[in-house]
Amino acid sequence: MAWAAYKGWIEGTFQSKLAFDKAIQLLDRLNQRKSVRDYSFQFNNLVASLGSELSVRLACSKFRNGLKPELASHAELNTINNDLLLLQREAARLDDISWNARQGRQPAAHD
Repeated sequence: MAWAAYKGWIEGTFQSKLAFDKAIQLLDRLNQRKSVRDYSFQFNNLVASLGSELSVRLACSKFRNGLKPELASHAELNTINNDLLLLQREAARLDDISWNARQGRQPAAHD
């Protein structure tokens, strides 16, 4: 088999696996640097590139692992394992509370 044909066969056979592995590596390196909302946006873009290959439980775990330590240590976040959207909303709520406390403000009332 000629090199070009072999290379094409390898890429065709393993491309989705390589893309999945690369996206997982990017998720593992992604960390919250600003707000949880910013982090969630970046995280969700990477998860979207994986399609349905990533389980919700694994997505929740990887999301929690990338949070700032002061947020990741909240016990209530560790109980959310099967609902990424709920986990992201709760993390954003806790992040808002933390930010408001640092600014000396009362948290905004939510409906």
